[in-house]
Amino acid sequence: MIDKKVLLVFLTLPLFILLTGCLDSEEDVLEESNTLVKDVFLSDEVLDKNFELNRLEMYKPDSLEFSEARDQNLIFYENSQPFILFINELEAPNSKWYYNELQEKDDELHLRTFETDDEFAYFSAEEKEDDQFEVQVGIGGVKMATLTNISDLKEDVQEMMKMVKSIEKK
Repeated sequence: MIDKKVLLVFLTLPLFILLTGCLDSEEDVLEESNTLVKDVFLSDEVLDKNFELNRLEMYKPDSLEFSEARDQNLIFYENSQPFILFINELEAPNSKWYYNELQEKDDELHLRTFETDDEFAYFSAEEKEDDQFEVQVGIGGVKMATLTNISDLKEDVQEMMKMVKSIEKK
């Protein structure tokens, strides 16, 4: 007769392998995020402008609530997670100013860039404490940043790029 411990191992091992195989690695999530950000950036899709403030119109996901405006920053929240939009009106859509600031960091940083004839975009992710990632997406003088976890990273950066790309001045 088969020992109960051996039987237990044979029954749980396939389940363990199946479950661990379904989890995306950090590297996979970052690479998939690159693709999502790039696809939004290069897309010709025009998103409905559903948020206005002063001389600014943009797309805002329903899940985000506007909190406040400070100088050239807009702060949104999804539950308790802040999303901060930085707008430097002195920088053109092809500016690399925000990107150059990131590139100068010595930290281990996941940093990718995307370009068209008229615009320069980037995506960065830096692992912080407690499995959190500080992520940024930007086009020229507009960037958005948040602190997120690996399970929400892809969706967050995709929505962030949609917001950044949709901004128009009235």
